[in-house]
Amino acid sequence: MFCGKMWYKLNFLRLMGDYMINEITLRNVATYDNKGVEIKGLEKVNYFYGSNGSGKTTISEVLRNIDEFPDCYITQPEPDHKIFVYNRNFVEENFRQNEHIKGIFTLGKDQKETMEQIKETKDEIEKHREKISDLNEGIESKEDERNSNRNIFKEECWSIKDKYTSYFKEAFTGYKNSKKNLMKKFIAEADNKNELKKFIDLVHRREALFERTLVKVDTISLIQSTIEFQDISILNTRIIGADDVDISNLINKLNISDWVLQGHAHMHNTDGICPFCQQELPDDLDAKLHSYFDQTYSEQINRLKSFSENYEAYKEDLIAQIKDLINKDHEYIDNKMLQDTFLLIEAKIKDNMNLIKSKLNEPSKVITLQDISKNIIDINVEIKKANESITENNDLVTNAKEAKQVLIGDIWRYLIEQNKENYSRYKSKDDQLDKEINGRKTGKKNKEKHKKNLEEEVSQLQKQVTNIEHSVNEINKRLRAFGFTNFKLATATEKGHYKIVRENGEDVENTLSEGEKTFITFLYFYNLLKGSTDREEVTTNKIVVLDDPISSLDSNILFIVSNLTREIIEEVRSETGETRQLILLTHNIYFHKEVSFNRHNQTLSNESFWIVRKTDNKSYVQQYNDNPIKSSYELLWKELILLKNQSLITTQNVMRRILENYFTFFGGVNLTDIVSKFDDEEKSICRSLLTWLHDGSHHINEDLYVERSTDIVARYLEVFRQIFYKMGHASHYEMMMKNIEHKERDGLDDGISNEEIEMGTKEAASTSE
Repeated sequence: MFCGKMWYKLNFLRLMGDYMINEITLRNVATYDNKGVEIKGLEKVNYFYGSNGSGKTTISEVLRNIDEFPDCYITQPEPDHKIFVYNRNFVEENFRQNEHIKGIFTLGKDQKETMEQIKETKDEIEKHREKISDLNEGIESKEDERNSNRNIFKEECWSIKDKYTSYFKEAFTGYKNSKKNLMKKFIAEADNKNELKKFIDLVHRREALFERTLVKVDTISLIQSTIEFQDISILNTRIIGADDVDISNLINKLNISDWVLQGHAHMHNTDGICPFCQQELPDDLDAKLHSYFDQTYSEQINRLKSFSENYEAYKEDLIAQIKDLINKDHEYIDNKMLQDTFLLIEAKIKDNMNLIKSKLNEPSKVITLQDISKNIIDINVEIKKANESITENNDLVTNAKEAKQVLIGDIWRYLIEQNKENYSRYKSKDDQLDKEINGRKTGKKNKEKHKKNLEEEVSQLQKQVTNIEHSVNEINKRLRAFGFTNFKLATATEKGHYKIVRENGEDVENTLSEGEKTFITFLYFYNLLKGSTDREEVTTNKIVVLDDPISSLDSNILFIVSNLTREIIEEVRSETGETRQLILLTHNIYFHKEVSFNRHNQTLSNESFWIVRKTDNKSYVQQYNDNPIKSSYELLWKELILLKNQSLITTQNVMRRILENYFTFFGGVNLTDIVSKFDDEEKSICRSLLTWLHDGSHHINEDLYVERSTDIVARYLEVFRQIFYKMGHASHYEMMMKNIEHKERDGLDDGISNEEIEMGTKEAASTSE
């Protein structure tokens, strides 16, 4: 049984995924620290690029045996999927030259009767395939005929539009730039049941509805008071002291409470002397005044202050509302009336603020505020009148919209009538062709179903005849095809195993070169994907991890391995085999370029791109939206563009590298005779460019032609161009120059830094694999 931690590792994110590995977590392994790296968003095909030692092999090892890494996790695929990892450990474990190799079980030919049955069934499948092909041809032919019929009708509809656009342009809105959409509109309107109107009536209605400018207008909000004056009674209240104090009679009789209150405020600063008469104050006077100005007095004062603050807020809000309305200068309202009323309200509010201020200074005073409610009502009455006019306008707009819709329908009824004969002819032929096409499609579907059943029958029969002979034959066939004729695989005496032998049958022992060993190992792995070392797992779905399968290989084998890898990629994308996902890790730019190339130069939805880097002995992984690895060859051309006005030596060596990469590495073209095709000084320039290629080194050679004139770089560039033209490769030169210059001009460059250019040129010079 698994312990709890192991169970978690095997089920980590399983519920989120399907058959693929969606996420990888690397932690506490090799150069991945305890913080770790999370790789999320893996697709069917995933490209990882990184230099040697950056941490790529660690990724492949974690995927090869997750159980050995307790702090690493992956999204576990479905149980019927198995992870196949090709890396240096796979090579060491499977190809010790002096030991036997496990055989790969694939479909064999050891049961004659069953194989004959398979052949007969496959022949039947082929007959169905031919019939399906014939049906496809018939479908395509009828579809072409149908498309021709539709194109004729499409042009007829367009002619109707051209004839009537000047009269009914609004009816063609949305259909003026697409013949296809216009035809669909005519077909959709074919059942238009509107009454057929006269042309002149339609023209007059259109002028009435579409020549006027009608726009909906928002109604105006009424002026609102944001405060309620519940305490307005405090303004009519004489605020005086208590009646039960012996000095209250005198104060009230003389009506001097406000004067006494002001004096009381200064008593504490006069050292016992009366602030009014300068006589010595009685001892109990302060206590009596405190009793006179009791709690009731204080509460009324607070009510008055609160009312003052509320009225201030009310004033600010009211003035803001009216000013906002005036500033909008609404076309439906009398703005002069608003301004006049606002001035009146503003004056009354100013007077009221002064009254309130006087009440605060003399609480015993009784005041009455000027009423502004009638003025607000006057404004709101004006707003209501304006809103009535706005509502009338909006109703007109609404009705006009409906009337326009009705008119458009009537126009289309008229247009359909003008196109009636064309539509009748088109419809009759289209319906007939639809019947013929659907009949063939039904026949095709039945044939495909029967063919699928036969293929399933073959699959079941093939399971009965699996063996290891087929794989050894396939591997040896490819070895011969690729020029490896001095060794091959043979079945070993140990049942179910292979051995590597020379042509004479002797064991190779330990005499294979590193390149030979690497190549045969990859062929073995490639064929392993077609079967299994376990007879019961021949048809198991596979997740494939390739970690630098091109190490120690020359350029020819590099491209062979690239092609085999692309076959795996196509199988993953098309889901035609058992391989369901590919994770590719490499340090080689050429190999990365070969396997990740797609003709449309666009990132596909089922692929992802990553770069593995190591800084301060710590690895990290970065994802990119599109392919971040630029071909080192493309970077050389980019550098050449940048160096047009730079030194001769630098420019000259970039040109040399381009010539070596294209004519020697990519093209396999012999440049021996190219110098003779130039004249005079251009011959010397050409010779100086080609000497480096013949020498085969990557250092700067002494030039055979040196001139210090200002146009020497331009001359070298012209000879460089002529080499491509004279060798019959002008189109390649034009393509590369235009591609780089186009990106530079239109800002389409992928942000390639000088550091990346330097890396690419070094790669071009150093990668001879």
